[in-house]
Amino acid sequence: MENNLHFSFTPKPKRRGSSMRTLAVIFLALVLLSIAALWGTWKLIRSSDAKFQSAALVEERRDAQAELDRKRAESEAAITVAKVRQNEVLRTIRKTTTCLSNVITGCDVAAGELTALRANDTGRIIARFQDLVVQAARLYKMQTEEVASKEELIKRIEDARRFEFQLMDQAGTPYIPSEEFLESVDSALSFAFAQKGIVDSLTLYIATLKRETRVKVLPNDGYYALTLDDALAQRENAEALARLQPPVTLADVARSMPLPYVPPPMKPQFNYYISQHRVNRFENNYPKPQNTSESTR
Repeated sequence: MENNLHFSFTPKPKRRGSSMRTLAVIFLALVLLSIAALWGTWKLIRSSDAKFQSAALVEERRDAQAELDRKRAESEAAITVAKVRQNEVLRTIRKTTTCLSNVITGCDVAAGELTALRANDTGRIIARFQDLVVQAARLYKMQTEEVASKEELIKRIEDARRFEFQLMDQAGTPYIPSEEFLESVDSALSFAFAQKGIVDSLTLYIATLKRETRVKVLPNDGYYALTLDDALAQRENAEALARLQPPVTLADVARSMPLPYVPPPMKPQFNYYISQHRVNRFENNYPKPQNTSESTR
């Protein structure tokens, strides 16, 4: 029975196709590994590039934000400086309009008082004294020649208000008024102050003139019929007549003076006697000294 059990261990011959399949699998695995390595490397490079680009983008955004902040800060600083300058100019303009309004009020008051003086009792007292009439004439001349008209003052106020609205429209912007604009505003303010000084002086002179009427001693000759308007008209007529007369020259003055007295010429014989008389008189008063040598002999 043992002899019948026979096991054969002879190896089977290897197939060539299976080795080729194994090589193909190995090659395919190597290719896949290479592809995987390349893909990983590409992914890594792409990730590095993405990180670099992201860092560059962050840096660029940071720079852009910094530039934007800088420009915003410069804009805010410019707006702040412009606001300060605009407020200064606005204060000047409003001071001008206020001053011109006060000038108009003062002009109305002074004009009313000067108009009343032409016919009221105070004006009649002024008409009695020539010095007060001269002062009153100066006041009326000052009113007409130095004080600006009401139309001119109103026009100046309107121009100042145009400047004010022009600045108010530029509020919140870096607008700074130009030199021409500032010169116009300063000129308007100077004009307003000059007119205010003139009107204040006129008001003071009127008060002084009215006070002089209470200082003067009035003559007791009844009611004063002559008004100040009549006295001013008489003074103007007298000045007009004086201007029509020709100027007095030195020759006119010489012709109006009397001629000096010139004695007639004396005769020659009479002149000789007069001269001889003068010589004798001089010798009598002052005798000649005697000769000492002859007196010793």
